[in-house]
Amino acid sequence: MSAAAFLTPRLQRLALQLRHALDRVQHAHHDDEAIHDFRVSIRRLRSLLKPARRLYGPCNTKPVRAALKAVADASSDLRDEEVLIQTLASLDLPGHIKPDLDAWLTLRKQYEASLRSSFLARLTSDQAHQAADLLDALLQLPVKPSRDLPIDVFARRTLKKAERRIRQWIITDTNSVEELHRLRILYKRLRYATEELSEVLPPPLVARASVAARFQKILGDIHDLDLARTVLDPTDPTLPLPLRLSLRLALERRRAQLVERFLEAQAMQFPP
Repeated sequence: MSAAAFLTPRLQRLALQLRHALDRVQHAHHDDEAIHDFRVSIRRLRSLLKPARRLYGPCNTKPVRAALKAVADASSDLRDEEVLIQTLASLDLPGHIKPDLDAWLTLRKQYEASLRSSFLARLTSDQAHQAADLLDALLQLPVKPSRDLPIDVFARRTLKKAERRIRQWIITDTNSVEELHRLRILYKRLRYATEELSEVLPPPLVARASVAARFQKILGDIHDLDLARTVLDPTDPTLPLPLRLSLRLALERRRAQLVERFLEAQAMQFPP
């Protein structure tokens, strides 16, 4: 089977999932599962379209990927606020601090509600449907035989390239928020590509999806902590000083634990 014959129906299926999730979000404003499915559909589409540039052409795929990114960006502030609330609520804090935290999180939840309203308003502009329309149009284009490949060759090359980029991004400075975040994105792309191409990959390569998922989870948790640290603004009048200091200490402690776990896993995967 050719790569185009394999990928086109999968991209069409993901586009349909995106439309269904979008309809659920628009008709049930408090359906968190629908918003989650909406985000996952976009992530999978963007991850699969990146290697698919070879088949459909970079000039053809670029506007589709840009449209999907714009839709994803529309929910980024809401997602960050949701994660912030979950992260801070899960910290191990002294009992006398928790009432102050609960009061502050109540204010943040009000802000989260305003972000949700803004996100839903942007979706009603048909931005997401337009992105899906662009994808549908892309998938109607014939793939030049010179661009196509056997699907097994395409799949192996895709994974090899994704893993090569990860090896080029071995982390030595765990204080670099940007580098850790970038590596998380690379692992996410490897995971999604492996899962979408699993039918044509041998079991040892399919197993790499679980490894990528584990690194993605650890690095994602670290990123969530880093995001929370940036929100603890010392000039915020709604954030009492004792609460801010306790939160920062708990965040630093939790981050150190996760960084140690990440470095151990990285050393096992890429021995010096």
